[in-house]
Amino acid sequence: MSIKSKSKMTVEVLCFDNCAGQFMRIPWNAFGIYDWYSMDPVGSWKLITDVLHLAELEAYWYDAKGGY
Repeated sequence: MSIKSKSKMTVEVLCFDNCAGQFMRIPWNAFGIYDWYSMDPVGSWKLITDVLHLAELEAYWYDAKGGY
């Protein structure tokens, strides 16, 4: 997957729960804040803004990495 931007950044495309959905984790700034996007049924990326959903995704990500 290619995402064009003026600055280079690391983008992680992930799936959890047996790949029931795809998610993208993008660093937002240098302070460790990340934006999460989910792929909708049409195939477009949608920004996730729900705080509980974001916390759940971060917990899945943390668990998948075995901690930092």
